Amino acid sequence: MKKLFYSVALLAATMIGFTSCEEEEKVDFRDQAIGNYDVTVKQFYSIGETLYTMEAVINATGVECQDLSVTTTATLTKDGDNLIFTENGSDPDVWKFVKIAEAANGFTFDIEDYTTEIDENGNTAKFSNYNGYILGSTKYNGAFIGGKLEFYLKDNGDFEKAIWAPLLNDEQALAAFQEKIKGSELEKILTDGDVILKFSCTKK
Repeated sequence: MKKLFYSVALLAATMIGFTSCEEEEKVDFRDQAIGNYDVTVKQFYSIGETLYTMEAVINATGVECQDLSVTTTATLTKDGDNLIFTENGSDPDVWKFVKIAEAANGFTFDIEDYTTEIDENGNTAKFSNYNGYILGSTKYNGAFIGGKLEFYLKDNGDFEKAIWAPLLNDEQALAAFQEKIKGSELEKILTDGDVILKFSCTKK
């Protein structure tokens, strides 16, 4: 039995001596996130750190609004030190993740500005990053944690204008609406709030 232990110990020592001469392979923590995702996009209005669903805001105006969530699929790939999240399809939207930092059970990231078409006439809206993801006591644009990918973008104004275009283009209706909501929480949301997109993505 002692000979067996000695032989195993000798073999282990030989292996340690051999492997110590080889360069240890570096593991890329981004690899755990590479692949295909189911994506759900929801719209919100933000006031400070409070998010109001777009459905709730529209319902508060007196117009019944059903779920406005959009679902799609996308693929995450490497791009140098960054990551590219590409919607699947013939005319895909593309999001670029930058400043990627390792975290427990995943990583955090920022997002580059993103522009997309918002109607069939080719009009576009630009979205900037938004610190909506909370990890511990710190906020980030997004993160991949435990197999879930989540990130946020803020409308720079054009998307919001498109949402309310029918009202904005009717002076009489706009004046009546403004009078109706005057002094209410809804007025503050629509006056001071920003439209936020939240992307919730599950790895397949």
